[in-house]
Order: sequence, then structure tokens, then C-alpha cells
Amino acid sequence: MRVLALMAERTKAEADGVKPVAKAINTSGIVAVLEQHKVVLFFTGHAHAGKNMERVLAHRAQELAPAMQMCDALSSNVAGEFKTIVANCLTHGRRQVADVAEQFPKAARHVIEALAEVYKNDAQCRQDQLSAEQRLSFHQAHSLSIMEDLQRWMNEQFEQCGRRDESALLQPV
Repeated sequence: MRVLALMAERTKAEADGVKPVAKAINTSGIVAVLEQHKVVLFFTGHAHAGKNMERVLAHRAQELAPAMQMCDALSSNVAGEFKTIVANCLTHGRRQVADVAEQFPKAARHVIEALAEVYKNDAQCRQDQLSAEQRLSFHQAHSLSIMEDLQRWMNEQFEQCGRRDESALLQPV
């Protein structure tokens, strides 16, 4: 990863009066697993994850099922001409809730406690050394209703916000 080299290039270009195309320097990691083989690719540069995925998936065999893409919900992670099954990262979402817990303590507690149950289920899966298929089945049986209830509650919070002023958003449960 050439972060320092990219920063030096940007600094030199700016000193020469050239406006950089992008200021951000991003690193994307793409992991491919096929049977017992694992390949990990890292991309560091101005492109977002979505553009990096697009470049990699352009070389993927068309007859394969869509790739699974784990990422946060940033729109640039899915920007591009490719088809994936997107699995947004629950940990990123929980962290954002924790970041606003001081402003919305009761609502944040509701979300964090619900997610704690899902994490507890996942810990059980790890303890039992379940396969990916068994883990999915376990979560469908034990975590799905928690996540559906949480989604319903969140939608209700946003609906209330639309009916009242912004102070109604994320009222205590």
C-alpha cells in the first residue's frame, strides 16, 4: 500500500497548481474463497471500493452466482456496474448507534440490546463450530425475528418523525 507515496504525489501536484482528482486515499480489501484456496487483494488509491469491485468482477466468470459483498452502507461501496449480494456490516451499524447514544440513550439502548442478542447467537455458533450453512440456519431460526422486530421499530421511528417535528425521531421505546 503506497499511502505515503500517494500523499506525496498529491502534495506535489497541488504545489504545481494542479487540482487533484480526489483527495481521499482509500484501501479496499477483496477476499475470494474457492474450496480450499483463498486470494486476498488490496487496492490503495483514490478509487472507492465499488470501483475496485467493478474492476475485479469484470474478470469473474459470468456463469458464477453473484459474489457476496460485505461492506458498510456507504453508497460508493456498491457504485459500479456489477451484481453482488450485499451484506452490510452489522458492526459498523452498531458503532454508529453507539456514537449517538448520548443524544438518544433509550433508543440506542434498544438497538444495542437487540443486536447483543444476535451477537450472543453468533457466539453460540462459533462455540459450536458450526459450518457456514449451519450458522445461517441457526441465525434464521434465532436471530431473524430479532432483526425483523428491530427493522419494524426503526421504520416506526422514522414514520413518527415524518408526522411530527425532528424531536420525535428515536423517542424512547
